[in-house]
Amino acid sequence: MHVSNFLIPQEITDYIIDHFHDDPPTLAICALVCRAWYPASRHHLFAVVNISPRSIATFSDLLLQAPSGWFSIVPILRELSLHLHDDALWLGTLSGLFPECTSLRSLKIFFRGGQLTEEVRQTLSTTFHTITYLALLETTPQRRSLSRDVEWICTFPHLRKVLISGDYYKDLDISPYARLPSGVQELKLDLPSPATQAFVQWLLHHTTIPTVSSLLLFRVVDDDVSILKEYLAECRNVLKNLMLFLYQCRDRAGDFDLSQHVVLNSIYLSSNGSSSVRTIRDILSTSASLIEMQDVLLRISSFELADLYDWASLDRVFTSHRSSSAKITIVMDEDGRYESDLATRLPMCAKRKQLHFVRAGVHSAASSYVEEVFGYATHHY
Repeated sequence: MHVSNFLIPQEITDYIIDHFHDDPPTLAICALVCRAWYPASRHHLFAVVNISPRSIATFSDLLLQAPSGWFSIVPILRELSLHLHDDALWLGTLSGLFPECTSLRSLKIFFRGGQLTEEVRQTLSTTFHTITYLALLETTPQRRSLSRDVEWICTFPHLRKVLISGDYYKDLDISPYARLPSGVQELKLDLPSPATQAFVQWLLHHTTIPTVSSLLLFRVVDDDVSILKEYLAECRNVLKNLMLFLYQCRDRAGDFDLSQHVVLNSIYLSSNGSSSVRTIRDILSTSASLIEMQDVLLRISSFELADLYDWASLDRVFTSHRSSSAKITIVMDEDGRYESDLATRLPMCAKRKQLHFVRAGVHSAASSYVEEVFGYATHHY
């Protein structure tokens, strides 16, 4: 068959383009190739809508341009971000404009003191019941109700990823009848210690304990260690990605024993305390036998360069690791310029060219772990 006469069915090109759903530059190129490729490319390119009180009127008008408005906008929605200030009455108006939206996959709600009424919660969980990612972020010191938000999360049956961030100090007793959706594979928790313990305890009280392949914890203190060890043990056969940001945790070798986590391939550690390098070393030493480990990310501030005693042993941990191909990424301060100092302290790693350096706040593999929580200010309207 002559090449010019060979036509790929539209269904196949659409399927191929779907694989680039999170690669905007490639999608933009695809959209310019030919008219037939434009709809599938646009489907992913224009899939994020951020709504605030300033934009609600315009967006409402757009949705009300029926029937063309519904056909051109709603079917291509993939991600919806809501920014709620003290007065979020506009949200009730907005939620009433949406029909059942089966295309939406990601719902992010940034609270700035605002609240969701029970009516709006029910409308959102009914309208967007197909979402696979739900993020709830309180960006003010306002204390939120843990039980109320967790029980609402449980009303979305198809969730695969959950992010909860905020000062949850109220209503820590989560209903024993609430059950985490069975498909959840990633938990990202930025909670104060009492809420972290309450949430993990609730998980452990499930008849069948829900285990995840990705667990990212932003605030881990000494009081959390015991119950986290118990939950990590439950996840030992499925956990692939672990992030622990430790705050003033005492140096106790073996607190987090990763030796049984046979499929673990990525770990991100940060320790803020008097013996932070030693704490990181003790945790990583338990992972030395893990052959699946591919990425080790460490948040090292300039202050930790003053530690004179634990760098050599940390260097030996890395070089004795069974997964000799593991990439070691050091996340430095935003204005950090101490790559050479770190390379001097980890000479064997440097010689094997395992070390990679990035700066906090710069887009990288490391920033993808934290940008939604630490970067919430960029979402302020």
